[in-house]
Amino acid sequence: MIADPAIGQVSFTNISGSVIPDSLPLGYVAQLNIPIKNLSVSNDIPAGSCKIKIGLGSKIILEPGFILSLANTSQYFDWTAELNSGQVQLTGELKFPLPANFYDTAKFNIQGNILDYSTVTTNFLITNHNTPVILSDNDPANNSSFRPYKIIPPVPTPVNFSSVLAVKNNCSVDVLFRTENEINVTHFDIEISKDGIHFIKTGAINAAQLTNYKFSFPITPAVSSPVLYLRIKSVDLDGSYKYSITKTLNAECNSKGTLGIYPNPVKGLEYITVRSSGGLLNGKYRATLYDITGRYISGKELSLDNQQQFAYPLGNISSGQ
Repeated sequence: MIADPAIGQVSFTNISGSVIPDSLPLGYVAQLNIPIKNLSVSNDIPAGSCKIKIGLGSKIILEPGFILSLANTSQYFDWTAELNSGQVQLTGELKFPLPANFYDTAKFNIQGNILDYSTVTTNFLITNHNTPVILSDNDPANNSSFRPYKIIPPVPTPVNFSSVLAVKNNCSVDVLFRTENEINVTHFDIEISKDGIHFIKTGAINAAQLTNYKFSFPITPAVSSPVLYLRIKSVDLDGSYKYSITKTLNAECNSKGTLGIYPNPVKGLEYITVRSSGGLLNGKYRATLYDITGRYISGKELSLDNQQQFAYPLGNISSGQ
């Protein structure tokens, strides 16, 4: 059988589909577009006869959380991803016949993660590895495409963020930022990094047309660092991203903390709250209640996961005890 599998020109767009330059800011989420074609006017491409291989280059990765099985063209191709020779490689196995005169675009959310130049490469390969029908290619010259790109430093947006402040408060961080000209913004992501290059999201705030915003997060062992980098990412309605300037702070948490009981004194309550100051409660604990003479009343085993406080049931305590 003769058909004509082909690949069109690879391109980058923003999440809403508008074409963007090939210089992508570090951390920016864009859409990679791979046009897939069968230029034969009469013959389908048999299932199992072909596969598409896409090398993302060494400077971009798939957006964390992007689900390949939901990618466009998944009705025809079974998409998988693996790290191969220092780059993410996507493979699409043709699982259903690709119709004659077929044209569609495979779309993947990608993200720049290392500064520098690299290239996306795409190949539509005839393998005839899983089909009784032997496929021949009418035009082998149109089976590949490539796109060079550059990952550049993230661009601050001083117009939107007039100030950003990060303050350590015992074993937590208070983030305060001020916005101006807040238009078409859906939410703000608070991102942190220990090396100033690889940022992770630690929380988010919905945009509410406010001037001042505040967000707090605990300093867990995963966050604790003598130098912690912090930035705010504003997310627009069209999916585009903008960054604030990056701030640094000492985010070490060495305090063992103290415990307090609230309310104190206690009257007419079934529970008390035990609260930690200067540190989070993380691990297994035992809380025990005694009377004034030291006689045991009750006890409870606790498994706490980076919590500031927990409730303890008082049970039935007689009046005056």
